[in-house]
Amino acid sequence: TNAVEAAQRDGTWADGHPEGFLVAAWALVHGLSTLYTAGRLAGRVPADPALLARQITDLFVDHLPRS
Repeated sequence: TNAVEAAQRDGTWADGHPEGFLVAAWALVHGLSTLYTAGRLAGRVPADPALLARQITDLFVDHLPRS
């Protein structure tokens, strides 16, 4: 939670419960990995899992509420 709290203190992210941000990120990563390994994303997203993870993570972070 330290990184989330620091981002909230410096105004990068809006105030709120740090645990909520962490649970959302955790769920995103687990959901993405489950869909990817099950082959449910084949042909819909980049085949490179590192690139896919980066794109999805950036999308998540870029759309977090700002202060």
